[in-house]
Amino acid sequence: MDLMAAVLGHPHLAAHSAADSLVAAQALVSHGVIAPARAGQPSVAHAIAHGIDATFVVNTDPSNDLPTGVLTPLASCYSPGCSPDTLCYSYACPRRSASSPNLRSHSLGHLAKRTISLHTSPARSLSLPSPSPLGSNAAASQPIAALWSSTVSPEILASVSVQERKRQEVIFELINSEREYVRDLESIIKVFMEPINAGGIIPDDRRPRFIRTVFHNIAELHRTNTVLLRKLVALQQENAVVSSGIGSAFLDLAMMFETYIDYGSQQSLAKALVAEEKTQCPDFVQFLEQCRLRPELRKLPLESFLASPTTRFARYPLLLKEIVKHMPDDSTEKNQILEAISRMQYLLTQLNLEAGRAENMVRLNAISRVLVQPEATGDTLRLLDPDRKIIREGKLTLRRQNGDIEATVFLFDNMLVAAKEKENGTLKVVKRAIPLELVVIKKELYNLGVTSNPSIVSLETVSQQSPAKGIQGIDRQKARPSDAPKSLSITIGHYGKDGSQLSLQAANVAELNSWIDAIERQKAERRSRLVPITSVMIWRSPSTSEYADMGPSTSLVWQGRLVVGGYTGVHVRTSVTDFTRIIDIRRVSKIDVQEDSRQLLVLADKTLYTYPIEILLGGSAAAIQKGRKVSSSVSFFKQGVLADQSIICTVDSKPLNSYIKIWRPKAAENSARTPFGMLFGSGQDALRPYKELYVPTETRSIDYLNTMLCVGSVKGFDVIQMSSLKTQSLLDESDEQLKFVLARETQSPVGVFRMRDGSFLLCYQEYSFFVDKFGRRIRPNWIVHWHGAPTEFAVVAGFLIAFDPSFVEVRDLLSGSLVQVILAGDLLVSTEREHVPSSASSTTSSVLNTTSASILSSSAAAQPATPVAFIRVMNTNPELLHLAVGLGGVTRIISLGRSQAR
Repeated sequence: MDLMAAVLGHPHLAAHSAADSLVAAQALVSHGVIAPARAGQPSVAHAIAHGIDATFVVNTDPSNDLPTGVLTPLASCYSPGCSPDTLCYSYACPRRSASSPNLRSHSLGHLAKRTISLHTSPARSLSLPSPSPLGSNAAASQPIAALWSSTVSPEILASVSVQERKRQEVIFELINSEREYVRDLESIIKVFMEPINAGGIIPDDRRPRFIRTVFHNIAELHRTNTVLLRKLVALQQENAVVSSGIGSAFLDLAMMFETYIDYGSQQSLAKALVAEEKTQCPDFVQFLEQCRLRPELRKLPLESFLASPTTRFARYPLLLKEIVKHMPDDSTEKNQILEAISRMQYLLTQLNLEAGRAENMVRLNAISRVLVQPEATGDTLRLLDPDRKIIREGKLTLRRQNGDIEATVFLFDNMLVAAKEKENGTLKVVKRAIPLELVVIKKELYNLGVTSNPSIVSLETVSQQSPAKGIQGIDRQKARPSDAPKSLSITIGHYGKDGSQLSLQAANVAELNSWIDAIERQKAERRSRLVPITSVMIWRSPSTSEYADMGPSTSLVWQGRLVVGGYTGVHVRTSVTDFTRIIDIRRVSKIDVQEDSRQLLVLADKTLYTYPIEILLGGSAAAIQKGRKVSSSVSFFKQGVLADQSIICTVDSKPLNSYIKIWRPKAAENSARTPFGMLFGSGQDALRPYKELYVPTETRSIDYLNTMLCVGSVKGFDVIQMSSLKTQSLLDESDEQLKFVLARETQSPVGVFRMRDGSFLLCYQEYSFFVDKFGRRIRPNWIVHWHGAPTEFAVVAGFLIAFDPSFVEVRDLLSGSLVQVILAGDLLVSTEREHVPSSASSTTSSVLNTTSASILSSSAAAQPATPVAFIRVMNTNPELLHLAVGLGGVTRIISLGRSQAR
C-alpha cells in the first residue's frame, strides 16, 4: 500500500503514482503532519524513492493549524456517470488510476520486498508488505521508482541540462514500463496458459486449439522482451545518465520483433475464441473470475492481457520519438534511434495490416454463419474468399407497404447487401446481393413536410427491360408527409435482370451521407485496381463520313486485316480510321472465313452467301457484287470441326421447330489463277449439302463436341450422333444434382465449352456449371448465377466472360467468383482516350497495337457510367473479342483482351 494511503487511511492513493505520493508526502512533512520516528532516519522522500524501510509518525493533534481543501487523489470521481464498472472520460479519474496499469506503473504498491511501518498512535501499527514479483526474472523483479531525478544524487542532477533531464525521464519511463510489461507476459503464461494447458478447465477436444490460437507465440514475445529489458537495465546500471545504447538495443532485436506481426495476425481470432469458450464452458468462466482476484492481475480480464503485446509494441515508436525530441541534432545515438523508429514503424504497419485482416476474417466468419442467401444465388457473396472484406455495416429501416422493419445493411468490397433478421437470429438477404459496379447512385433534394426522421435511402434493383433505354424502373422517392423539409434521398439503380426495389431510411442526414461516401469510395477503389480485361477502341463512326454509321454487328481479322459486317455491307479497314466497303449488301449479321474452300461466308438478311476470300484483298466495283447464294431462311450459322471434318451448320429456327442443314466445304483448287480471275470464278460447289436435321423445338445454339453435334433449345442441350442421327439429352436425367435445371419447363441455353480435362462448361442465360462426358454434374460447389441475361459467352485466359446487352461480367474460371463487371459506359470512358482522331489518318501505326488501358481506370472512377444504347458482341474468338458499343447515334468498335501488368 502507498505511504499516503497508510497515512490518511484512503485506498485511492494506493493506485496513485509515486511521483504524486512524493509531492504529497513532502507537503505533509512541511506542515508537520508526518515526521521521522527517530533521529537519523532517512527523509520521507528518500525512503519513497529508494524503497528503504522506515518508520514515521502521524501528528493527529487537532490543535495544529493544517491546510484545508481537497486532495483530488483522495476523492471519489465526481462524474455522475462514473462507476467502478464504467469509467468516465477523464484521464485523471481516480478510478481510472486504480484500474490502469499504465498509470500505476510508478505506484509504491510495486516497491518490491520492503515494508514501511506507520505509527498513527501508540496503539496502532500497520505493516504493509508489497506483493512479491511473479517469476524469477531478476530484471523484471527490480524495484520501480518514481522518477529518474529521485534516483540520482543531487550532484548528478545538477550536472545535466534541462533537456537531458527530460530525456533521462523518458528513458526511465521506457525501462520501468518495460519491466511491468514483462511481468504481464509472465502473468499470461503462469496464471492463464499453464493452468489451462494442464487440463480440467477446457474440454480436452478443444483445449489444444484454444492454447494454440489464444496464446499463440506469447512465449516468444516473453523471450524477446526479456532480452530487451536486460539490455536496457544494463545500460541503466552502467551509467546513471544513459547516454547511448537505446537505439542499438532495439536494432539488435529488430528480427525478433517480427514475432509481434505473427501475434497480431491471431489476436482477433483469439478474442473471438475466448468469447466463444465463455459461452460454452462454465468452468472456464469460473477460472477467469478466480484469476481476476489475484493481486498481480489488478482485477483486469484475460482479454486485457492478451491485447497488451500489440498495445505495448505501438508505444515503442512514441517513446523513442520522445527521447529523440530532447537530443542534439549531431548526436550519433540520435541517428541510431531514428533508424530504430523507422524499423519499428514498418513492423507496426505490418502488424496492423495482419491484425486488420484477421479481424476482417473473424467478422466475415461470423456473418457467414447467420447470413442466409437465396438458394439460387448462394455463390454470389463468397464471404470466406481470402480477399473478401467488410467495409461497413449498420442498421437501417426497410420501408415496405405492409410495414417498416429494421434491416442490416452490409457493404462488402464487391457487393451491397440488405438483410432482415429472422426469429431464429439469422439474417435473410432481401432479394439479392448487388455488385457495386452495377450500382448507380442518384441524389436529389425534395421540398417536403416536417419530420423527425429526415433521411430516406432508396436502394433499387432494376430489371433491364430494354437495352436501348438504359436503366429502367427507377422511381424517384415519393414525398411523404412525415419526411423532412429537405430530405436527402439516394436512388441506387441496379443493371441486370432482377427487378426489385429497396427503400431504406437512415437515422439522420449525416449517416445517410456516410453510407453514400462509403459506397462511392469502394466503387472508386474497385475501378482503380488492376483488372484482368482491358479494352481498346479500334474504330469510332465519324459523323461526316459517307458511311457515318455502318451499324457494325460482326467482325473478323484475316491476314492482319480487320473486316466488319453491318447494316450497310461488309467493310475492310484500309487505314487507322478509314474503312472501305467491299460488299454492298444490307443487314449483314455474321461473317466468317472458310479456309478449306477459301470462301468468305456472309449472312445477310437471313440469307447465306459465299464470296472468294480474295475479295478481302480488293477488286473492281463490278467484281465485289459477285457472290453465290447458298441458303435462305437462315437464322444463324456456325462452322466447326466434327469427327476431323470441317462442316458448316445453317439453322432455320422457328418458335415450334427448327431445320438444321449441314454443309461440307469443297477444297479449293490449287491451280494458279490471277486474283482478278478468282473473283469471278467463285465456284458453284464451294459448300455441298451433307445432311439435314429436324428439331421439334426452337434452336438457339449450335456447338461441336468431337463426334457429336450439340443443339441448344428451349428444352436444354441435346446431342446428336452424326452417324446414326440419334438424339439424347446432354444431361444425365438421373443426376440429383441437376434437378435445378431439369425441373425447369423452358430453358435458355447459350453455349458449351469443352475443357482440356474433357469436361464441359454449360452456359445458360441464368447460370453456368460443369458436367462430365456422361452428362453428370461435377465440381458441385462451382456454379455461377448471372446478374444479367447474357446472349454470348467467351473463355479467355482463365476467365469466363458473359455479355449482357448493357454490361460485361467476368468470372474466374477456376472458382467461379466475380472478378469484374464492365458497364458499357466504362468501356467508352476508358477507350475514348485510345481513339485516334480523323486528323491522324496518315499515321501508319494501328490502333490495335495501342497500349491497352484499364477498363476501370482512375479517370473512369471520377465519372458515373453513361447510359448506352447497346453492347453487341461481334466476335467471341478468344483472340478476337470485338464489341460494338452504341451511344447517342455514334458507334464504337472495341477490342477486349487480357490486361497487362501496369
